[in-house]
Amino acid sequence: MTQPLANLLMRLAAAVMPERRRDWAAGMRAELFTIQPPRDALAFAAGCVLAACQQRISPVRIALTLGRFGVTAVTLLTAGLHIAFLGYWVAIINNLKTQGMNGWVGRFPIFKGLTAEEALAGIGLLPVWHVGALVAMTAAFTACAWLLAHRRFRALGATALGGLAVNTANAVAMKATGGPYLVHHEIAWLYGLAFILLVLTAMVFAAAERGLFRKTATLA
Repeated sequence: MTQPLANLLMRLAAAVMPERRRDWAAGMRAELFTIQPPRDALAFAAGCVLAACQQRISPVRIALTLGRFGVTAVTLLTAGLHIAFLGYWVAIINNLKTQGMNGWVGRFPIFKGLTAEEALAGIGLLPVWHVGALVAMTAAFTACAWLLAHRRFRALGATALGGLAVNTANAVAMKATGGPYLVHHEIAWLYGLAFILLVLTAMVFAAAERGLFRKTATLA
């Protein structure tokens, strides 16, 4: 029973071993047949499986993968919060149109003493370009999360730069004009920082993957 299990583990080690280390697998298999008793052969085969896994799995690649999915999760959360925020305002408008001030929106202090028509007119004062900029930045965060998950780093950098441009234009326009806004211009730097970090992320991960590819090609 012990020897067949050792043979099975050795076949597993040979299957896991990278192509460039096939000679190692052949040497391990040859050495296995010289080891007695079977219990020692089993321990040796188990060690070979571990060695094969260490050759196959790169700690650097694992770190990059974990980092990429971590940034993806944060970016996706950011996109989700903005989608929820915009959806919340859509729900407010819909509630005012369908139930007037008798709905749940009527309990909001900012609408106290107003009719539904006056509340909708106040919301209508929001600049279309400002709302459009928020929608565009939300779409940019969503796209960045998808591109990160699919390792499309060049497109990620371009998308983040687009989001940064929209945010900059929105911030300048808000500062230059008056009127109600959904987001204050003084926190626009947070959006800018987020997009800049995404651009840097794209550059770092793209460079790291190119380095890993060249290293793997050299070893092969």
